[in-house]
Amino acid sequence: GTTDFLGYELYTATGRVNVLNTTNSIPYTGTGVASAVTVFGRVTAAQLALVKAGSYSDTVAMTVTYTP
Repeated sequence: GTTDFLGYELYTATGRVNVLNTTNSIPYTGTGVASAVTVFGRVTAAQLALVKAGSYSDTVAMTVTYTP
């Protein structure tokens, strides 16, 4: 079969204004306990018209910088 790919960008907030990258990060102060940080994504409408409906998945690697 064929494989369809969706390009996307990740954002720091629900308004999807600031793309998550090396310039725009998510400031977070940890508490010493495992926690989740929400990241938001967006796929362009034009792209959606070109691919098949279905389930798409990806793995995203993040770098966490600790500053005492």
